[in-house]
Amino acid sequence: KSRSGLVSVNNRPAGTISETADGYTFAYDAQYLADQSTAPVSLTMPKRAEPYVSRHLFPAFCGILAEGSLAEMQCRELRIDERDIFGRLLQTCHETIGALSVKSLPQVPVPCRSGNPPPFTIPAGTADHHFILVTL
Repeated sequence: KSRSGLVSVNNRPAGTISETADGYTFAYDAQYLADQSTAPVSLTMPKRAEPYVSRHLFPAFCGILAEGSLAEMQCRELRIDERDIFGRLLQTCHETIGALSVKSLPQVPVPCRSGNPPPFTIPAGTADHHFILVTL
């Protein structure tokens, strides 16, 4: 399952961060790159066209996560696994004190090659749910 977030600097969209099977990627938006007046996400991630790739979450993004008892409270209230740092980033860093923020992007369904949706059944007792996520 792939998750992504829109990264903003001073409330201006700057790029996209994504969780991959091998770690994380961050890519600057082309318009953000072209504007010479925009600041990089961090000094350790200067503006460039090539995406940044890492096995670990980039320090600039770890730095905006809550710590200690505040992190524990967020995880408890939002039902996030404390070890899921990317989930914490997507769910808790959309409004931060600093210049850097991350807003969760909706997961986009991948169309089937045949054009027909895969067959599935609705588990018993789930008819009251508003949606069903099918993972291929």
